Amino acid sequence: MRNFLIMLTLCVGLWQAPVLAQTTEPSEAAMTFVAGFSDDHLSGMLSRIGGRSEPMMALSQLGSEVVAVVFDAEIDNAVRKYSADWQRNLALSWTPLMTDEELGSLSTAGAQSPYTDKYLELRTQAGATMQSLSQDLFQKILGEVISNTVENLSPK
Repeated sequence: MRNFLIMLTLCVGLWQAPVLAQTTEPSEAAMTFVAGFSDDHLSGMLSRIGGRSEPMMALSQLGSEVVAVVFDAEIDNAVRKYSADWQRNLALSWTPLMTDEELGSLSTAGAQSPYTDKYLELRTQAGATMQSLSQDLFQKILGEVISNTVENLSPK
């Protein structure tokens, strides 16, 4: 988690501020594009980063299957709760980088889209913008997932 925080901090001040200032609402095409993967994106990050956190490592001593079930349920709850905010930020990350036509093509044709190479080339840039936009949101979500998991597994 510490590496993630360092990476987020470094990305915030680099070159993303001008891009962020230009776009306040994502395009509909960007929203449609990210709708297919934004929940999996958030869920995967919560699982990878949260699973390596100190509280989760300590809980793993209770039995990995029990902890995994509760942890996964809390991730699912958090994704449902914060999906719209996460999706909006992810769409904002793509809106200035690709046209609506390109995003629409990726949404409908997937890997067969003629814009797949452009998408692949821009993922790092979109990721940096997403980190900048979502640092506080991600920390909030991750904190809730971990604290709810700990609370649910604590003796009552």
